[in-house]
Amino acid sequence: MRNHSILLFRKSWGEDFRNLPDEEAGRLIKAIYAHVNGESVELEDMTLSSAFMKITREIDLSAFILATNRRL
Repeated sequence: MRNHSILLFRKSWGEDFRNLPDEEAGRLIKAIYAHVNGESVELEDMTLSSAFMKITREIDLSAFILATNRRL
């Protein structure tokens, strides 16, 4: 994934963060930030991994749409 200069958070991600303890939410946000900056991310916790995959799929789709000027 290429680097982004802007990362917008979606309201729909709120539930993913609210359901996590603060420490886990911090790990998730750090993993998202690493992903956006092109770093490889591995999360062993299944709950974090599931939320991470959902969120990064949306981020990657948005990046693709912006890069190709497409509309859904």
